[in-house]
Amino acid sequence: MLNMVEKTEFECKKCKKLFDNKPALEQHSKDKHINEPVFVVPKISKSYVIAGAVIILLVLGTGYLVVKSSVNEWIGRAAPGFTLPASNENEISLSDYSDEKNVLLFFHEGVGCAPCWQQIKDMQQSIQEFEDLNVEILSITVDSLRDQEAETDGMGITLPLLSDSDLSVSKAYDALTYSMHPGIRPGHTFILIDMNGAIRWRQDWYSGIMYVPVDNVLLSIRQSL
Repeated sequence: MLNMVEKTEFECKKCKKLFDNKPALEQHSKDKHINEPVFVVPKISKSYVIAGAVIILLVLGTGYLVVKSSVNEWIGRAAPGFTLPASNENEISLSDYSDEKNVLLFFHEGVGCAPCWQQIKDMQQSIQEFEDLNVEILSITVDSLRDQEAETDGMGITLPLLSDSDLSVSKAYDALTYSMHPGIRPGHTFILIDMNGAIRWRQDWYSGIMYVPVDNVLLSIRQSL
């Protein structure tokens, strides 16, 4: 029987040092980077286990060993439709972008998660690269628009902020599993939907990982479209 084993390390975005767990990274940040936000950047290595023995993934000739994951089951599915209240507009519907734009949904913990908002700010700073890929970014969290606007006041965020207060959209996309508050708030999930309404890429980051380098996000989008 073949099982995939993943090891997650945590990288300090400031100095690139790796740690085995998030508390170690947080202590390092307090000691070395005082008053700077902690960004938890995943470094995931994969190995494979057969009958309890760890083996290295080998490439034999032109054949590759592929292990299907639950995330891959989303690829190619029709994205569930939705309409949500949004900042600066009355409502935004997924269907607004049909046949016109690809859509990147960013589910996150929202109010109280400083790295989540930093993620949005950094994506906004790279907005031209997303526009070159014809991608619209939609931020989705469970907080009210009033609370989100209070949280982001002065940050200069202009990307659409959507409020999924009843969790209906988060549940439809199964975005409540990988989270520090499972079933209550999303964790850190990206879902790419193409102009035809099909899901082309999805990544659910593990509990505690609240920031992903924008270059990594852009690379995954380019590889998926």
